[in-house]
Amino acid sequence: MPERELSLRIEAREFARVFATGVVRTADEIAGQTQSAEVRANAVRWKLGATAAINQCVLRTDPELALADTWVLCRQMRGFLDGKAGREALGEGRDAAETLAAELETRIETIARRALKSGDLARVSAFVDSFAATHPLKSLAFEREPASLEWRRAGAGNSRVTVGDMAEAISDLADRVSVFGQLIPMEVRWRIDLERAEFEPIAAELTCIHHTPEV
Repeated sequence: MPERELSLRIEAREFARVFATGVVRTADEIAGQTQSAEVRANAVRWKLGATAAINQCVLRTDPELALADTWVLCRQMRGFLDGKAGREALGEGRDAAETLAAELETRIETIARRALKSGDLARVSAFVDSFAATHPLKSLAFEREPASLEWRRAGAGNSRVTVGDMAEAISDLADRVSVFGQLIPMEVRWRIDLERAEFEPIAAELTCIHHTPEV
């Protein structure tokens, strides 16, 4: 694999760890500081959606597309959290979430500017601007249009994707196994937390009914 492509792959995957760590930490802080069961549930939804999305981005075979889609994701997340739906979803924790989203977008843009030549940077940046504006996030579920289709239609990527030699292929596989090995247990735990947060209002209402004195 050419040094440029290998470098893009490594940079994108290292950024994914920073992204996931930042989202999980901020979401946990928001959940720990609120009395709202709905905000706690939304903090878990944010963790689930964002971590799954970032790993889907960076594990793409084409390193340049991985970087571009990661940049798109950061732009989409920032746009959602800056909007009305995102601000309402996280309650008083919205400022912390918006600050993190802005920092992550700045960081991935800095990586792109460092890693890409000027012509490639202009092409990738134009793709990010267009795709993120056309396909904004609509919820914390992070349901996204597949960027790869428009990437190919726009002719943005190379016609031939190099997968690398045997050592690079084994390293790539090890990365993928490691990512999913860490992600799956966390997702299971977070889904349990989400069910608990969603049940809280129902449990409170049932408790209130149970203790209401008869007239």
